[in-house]
Amino acid sequence: MGNGGDLIADLTGYTGDQSDRFSVEVTTSGMNMISFRAANGMYLSTSSEIDTLAANSATAGTREKFQWIELLTGPVVMRSCGGGGHLIQSKTGGIFPSADNGLQSLQHYTFDNGSSPLGPPLLPTTLPSPWTTADIGAVGAVGSAIYRSGVFTVAGSGADIESISDGFQYVYQAANGDVTIEARIATQQNTDYWAKTGVMIRDGTSAGFINVAVLMTAQGGVTFQRRTSTGGSTAVNVKSGVTVPEWVKLVRSGNSFSAYHSADGVSWMQIASSQIVVMTANVILGLAVSSHQSSTLCESTLDNVIVATTTASPTGRPSSRTPTTSRPSTLTPTTRAPTSRKPTNPTSKPTTARPTTRAPTAN
Repeated sequence: MGNGGDLIADLTGYTGDQSDRFSVEVTTSGMNMISFRAANGMYLSTSSEIDTLAANSATAGTREKFQWIELLTGPVVMRSCGGGGHLIQSKTGGIFPSADNGLQSLQHYTFDNGSSPLGPPLLPTTLPSPWTTADIGAVGAVGSAIYRSGVFTVAGSGADIESISDGFQYVYQAANGDVTIEARIATQQNTDYWAKTGVMIRDGTSAGFINVAVLMTAQGGVTFQRRTSTGGSTAVNVKSGVTVPEWVKLVRSGNSFSAYHSADGVSWMQIASSQIVVMTANVILGLAVSSHQSSTLCESTLDNVIVATTTASPTGRPSSRTPTTSRPSTLTPTTRAPTSRKPTNPTSKPTTARPTTRAPTAN
């Protein structure tokens, strides 16, 4: 497999004619994520750009995932999730995740005489206008985002969205004045207790900029958090017991920000009270994903994404909503998720404040 080098299952005692053949398994179809399983059942793995790929893992975790990206000329390039987000490349002494541009033949691969992912490989789908994506702050693995059939699939690393600076993957667009953003978080990978996925409004792309966000965590519930000054600390309210799939919504009216969550996208519960955060009229808003593990990617899927201008009622709940002309009409599917999970009375789940500083929690 490949040009300029072979993939070899190099476990001690593993030899034979099949040592250069791997079964290809789809792990996350929305991102074209695949894993390679050797004939002895072990998965191809890598942990950094200086480590050669080796079939030495009994399970297919993050280090065993590769993003398949088909080129128009036929071959594919593959991004290593466990190798800092680099493309794999054949080099003297083995194959390493050490490339970034995908232009050289040593980074191009074909799949022969073995199984292949279910269905044809798909080119990554670009984000619809006016959405764009970027890693914000310090991240140990390069994030990514694609959009297909009303679903955003976002993969982000970073230590956290909190404290005095953030590290995460951001899918965003420009906005002005009073605005609402809402989304359903359909799935969220549990890379850490405090891995975060949700909606955000912020002053810009610098790591320490002022921002307000409503974020689902992997195990800690839903958070309403805000940084009120550039480089300042982050205040956080946490509502425990809330799990994905879940809708989240953030409403801006002047400098007043209100946070909500919902089990069905119809009945909304406010998180804490509305908060004053002085922010410029021109902002960026969008979808944020942080793994809470700097060098590990957390993958989340979000749908039912709506960006709209708003007129706030006295209670802070949106009383009317006019869709922005920039919002793609395909973002809202015609069907909602099942509503068998009843919305909880907000009085039964008191909102508690979480300290503004917190050491990362190990998996």
